[in-house]
Amino acid sequence: DAITRGNPTFVRVLPAAEYDCYEDASLEAFWRQDWKITAQSDRYGYRLAGEALVTRHPLEQRSHGLVPGVIQVPHSGQPIIQLRDAQPTGGYPKIGTVIEADLWRLGQARPGTKLRFVHTTYEDALAALDTLRGHLDKVRRLAELYLLAQR
Repeated sequence: DAITRGNPTFVRVLPAAEYDCYEDASLEAFWRQDWKITAQSDRYGYRLAGEALVTRHPLEQRSHGLVPGVIQVPHSGQPIIQLRDAQPTGGYPKIGTVIEADLWRLGQARPGTKLRFVHTTYEDALAALDTLRGHLDKVRRLAELYLLAQR
């Protein structure tokens, strides 16, 4: 169908704590390639398939807190995007985080969908969230007007 074929879904990403621990070629691949959401995905996280990401040196980490949108990279080099029902902690290195304003795009995606990551800044992430909130406020006001007109 049209959602899983053709153009990728673009999501904006902020580099995360271990971003600089990845080889240059892996960082380039992270931003350049389309990542396919695999059938092993669920409400906890989207497992992605693409060129494996490689760290500059082995990373051993303790469990740490996670939020929805965090992109962890297990030893396989295939990223996992943590979603709303994900566990609150994890120990895999984090390469990036999908910004809050784009999490809804992930919620619309399903296995087979191609994703492309777009590098963004903290300031742009805040501006995108303000834009999204403004849009939702507008929809809320229109719904209220519609309900008033129905009385």
